[in-house]
Amino acid sequence: MTVVKTRIKSLVILAGCCIAGGILMPPAMAQTTDRAVAYKQVARACVEESKRFCPGLDPGVVQPRSEAMCLKTYKSSLSSACRRAVKATSP
Repeated sequence: MTVVKTRIKSLVILAGCCIAGGILMPPAMAQTTDRAVAYKQVARACVEESKRFCPGLDPGVVQPRSEAMCLKTYKSSLSSACRRAVKATSP
């Protein structure tokens, strides 16, 4: 009888963790996904600016955060599309 009660308790705890994980995890994951999308937008919108202002970044290597951080220092010189994309990476 105690073995059955212990197994039932374990299943209830496991089910509770799965439900809580399903409710709590997506916002954090969504935030990460939004930031990744914003960094990709910087890469698309700021090709010329990256070449001009951040020549040390290798375009063949994925460095989206570094690119956005570099471009932020030149925000007054960026095109409007690039400026908006860089701004979208800020929390």
